[in-house]
Amino acid sequence: MAGKGENVRYEYLITTSFGMTDILASEICEKLTGRRHAAELEEGKPLRIAEAELRDGLKGNLQDVTITLAPAELCNAALLSVAVPASAAADPLHWRTNRAAVAMRELRSAHDVVLHHGWFPLPEAANVPLAIYDFLKEATCPISVPTLESVKNFRVTCVRAGKHPFHSSDVEMEAGGAFHERYQLPAKMKEFDLCVRVDVHVKTVVVGSLVNTGGPLSKRHRLSFVRTVTLKPNVAYAMLELAKVQDGHYILDPFVGSGTILLEALELYPAVKCWGLDRSAAAVKGTMANVKASQFPCEGRIDCVQGNARTLHKSFDFKFDRIVSNFPWGVKTAVKADIKELYQGALASCWGALKDDGILCCLVLHDLITIHLLRVSGNWDILHARVIKTGGKLPAVIVARKRAQPNTLLSDLRHQRNQMYRYIQDHPKKEKEDEQKEGDGNDEDPLVVDDDDDGDKSPKLKKMRKELPSKTPTAGKGGPASL
Repeated sequence: MAGKGENVRYEYLITTSFGMTDILASEICEKLTGRRHAAELEEGKPLRIAEAELRDGLKGNLQDVTITLAPAELCNAALLSVAVPASAAADPLHWRTNRAAVAMRELRSAHDVVLHHGWFPLPEAANVPLAIYDFLKEATCPISVPTLESVKNFRVTCVRAGKHPFHSSDVEMEAGGAFHERYQLPAKMKEFDLCVRVDVHVKTVVVGSLVNTGGPLSKRHRLSFVRTVTLKPNVAYAMLELAKVQDGHYILDPFVGSGTILLEALELYPAVKCWGLDRSAAAVKGTMANVKASQFPCEGRIDCVQGNARTLHKSFDFKFDRIVSNFPWGVKTAVKADIKELYQGALASCWGALKDDGILCCLVLHDLITIHLLRVSGNWDILHARVIKTGGKLPAVIVARKRAQPNTLLSDLRHQRNQMYRYIQDHPKKEKEDEQKEGDGNDEDPLVVDDDDDGDKSPKLKKMRKELPSKTPTAGKGGPASL
């Protein structure tokens, strides 16, 4: 946060899941301008947005707006820089209540919005958290936290990315002690006025003040039923975006789990209709309970049934525009053969359940197996694939379009081979005789004359045989054989 002349500048660092930064930056552009600038965004290069491009409610309130994708190699964040009139920034909490901050808190692909104060290289020391304490406690430190000057207490939280010989709690304790000494404020773990973020991204330490106060933006659904592993809503949003879902579409999630994808779709698109399926009766019941707990209007727009994802035709007699699902990861079973069989059956069933040119978007941990199955089936065009980080794993989002006219080459070959195998099994003796006859014919050499059989020998061959020498010449002592 900086002031100059008539304007005050705020810089907001918005974080998301690794692998989703472009979706985040594109959504930021849409919030500010009403359109996406995905083609114009490049990592590390600021994209300037003219005031005339801003939405009507933002014109005159925001100036000199720039968006930077993955600034300072922070590959899970985007940096928004805006200038606001100094008269409007007189409120000490204006950094949290201005139009830009309010718009950023509505982002669906983000985890957190942080007012950026600065970053510095991770100290190379035996005790890194203590070195961070020594750096931040000094009054001459180039990074200041002006938001601490207008509150009565605070707490520090740390989010780490990368391998380090220390824990996040170590950084929180040392950085909290530094700010306590520097600003003479008490630290509180609960009911605090301000949360200061001191994050460690591999080899960079980032300092900021948290804008969103009600927890991470990616934890927005009220869930009365939660499974062991639940998909984050921001990842569900990204999948819906990559699947190009439109209002009015019929959407199916054949592995519905706790219903996160369908909840996100219902909230985003007021005219969309959703169906969920799961082999677990508890998941089906829990999804509908989560829909009820969400408290947004969805009467007649969602239904869940118990069934098998490999036999969707038994559960639905109509087709869908989009199938968006978090496929089972197989972490518990860890048997790739079972996962491959499950995926193969599910993909074939999804193809039959989609309308022509319908789109499948799935989150899978076994991405190479899935891509192989999509390719060899000949029924899909793979549109997009990307690896993201969620749940401590690195699954991939794969998007494929259904081919209206499938490639039948492989199925035809399998059918022909099965027919031949069946013929061989039914007529083993006849097949063996045929092979022997074919083998005798192929092995016959027309230039070889059998001495015992003169019945069909031509006079020319007999004459050639008589002219051949009766004995094989031998080599002399000093040179090669000679005739």
